[in-house]
Amino acid sequence: KCIRKDVVIENDSLASLKLEKEILYNIEHPFIVSMDYFSKINSEFSSSWTLLKVVSCLDIWLNKKIPRGVRLHDDCLIAIALGHLHKQSIVYRDLKPENVLFNRDGYLLLADFGLATKVEKGKLATSFCGTAEYLAPEMLKG
Repeated sequence: KCIRKDVVIENDSLASLKLEKEILYNIEHPFIVSMDYFSKINSEFSSSWTLLKVVSCLDIWLNKKIPRGVRLHDDCLIAIALGHLHKQSIVYRDLKPENVLFNRDGYLLLADFGLATKVEKGKLATSFCGTAEYLAPEMLKG
């Protein structure tokens, strides 16, 4: 994953990029994409942050004809991955088909932690974020 510095500055998203890096660097789970390498490239003209994980994947969005039993199995894997994150006080906040990938063995990987956040015990994540098409009804109602 490569992110241009000018885009990070324009969107004022340096803090969320640093948190995404921290989460990916510290998470080890079979159903969550992990970070293998991180670099910051500086040059006179531009800089970029790069997070790399070499995985041969197909996202769930492209694979629409999955049998119901397999879909249920995949839903369970998503729940396990989210449960692992929640145990570490991480709220994912961007669950959508494009962010669920399949590895070569057919197991899913939760990807893209750009909207993830860490929440202190007893606190709530109250910011309004996510992809509009996949927002929960309670988020839309406020």
